[in-house]
Amino acid sequence: MALWCSSSAAGIIALFALLFALGRRGALRFEQSGAMLAAGFGVLYLAMPFRLFDTSYVDMRIPAAAALILPGFLSVTFPSRAWARGALAVAAAITLVNVAAVTSVWLSYRADYAAAIGAFDRMDKGAKLLITDSGDAPDPPADLRDYPIYNLGTLAVAYADGFVPSLFTERGKQPITVRPQWQRLDVPYGNLVPVKLLQAIAERGAPADTPVFIRSWARDFDYLFLLGPKIANPMPGRLVEVTRAPRFALYRIRKGHTP
Repeated sequence: MALWCSSSAAGIIALFALLFALGRRGALRFEQSGAMLAAGFGVLYLAMPFRLFDTSYVDMRIPAAAALILPGFLSVTFPSRAWARGALAVAAAITLVNVAAVTSVWLSYRADYAAAIGAFDRMDKGAKLLITDSGDAPDPPADLRDYPIYNLGTLAVAYADGFVPSLFTERGKQPITVRPQWQRLDVPYGNLVPVKLLQAIAERGAPADTPVFIRSWARDFDYLFLLGPKIANPMPGRLVEVTRAPRFALYRIRKGHTP
């Protein structure tokens, strides 16, 4: 497990252990209608479906709302000054560890993001960019520290005025929508496409169950943004390397039927 996941899990365990210890000693209590709100959030979470009105993870918004609202109805009375100092130390330690973990990941991506922005500046304006993965495109990735790279390609929309199908443009959910002529290339949920699937389509054609937006990917898109473990050019006859960085490679797609 990655350090980031371990630190987050350790912080959650420490926080719940502290709350449990304070609760057993009567140091925590709800004020006014806090208990009724907590019960209402619990019932609402159990009743809320995972997907509602074409929007996923609806149920996960309930715990987030409860975490923001319920602390306002919670009163804490520490048994002693030692308890107060201990609680403060635990909260400070959890905060510092998580800030350090996030900062380390953030700094590790600065060079890749700068390289990607420079690459997008060299792309043709208005080009169509397909994002793919050199592996199996797991979502979430085995190491959650790889997540920040997943949406890096969407910056081409801002820096190259380009079209990226995984920009999260689902109608009725996001304020950005796809122009009618490109809606067939849109994908509601921004999952990556494994490059081996694109290779199979280029070599043998698209099977019947192939998603619409990649059925004719070599003809419909202008560039390929390859993420994941570093590999050689997967299709030398069809892809021309534009630039390469430790975490990605940008290719221009040759038009035609080059194998």
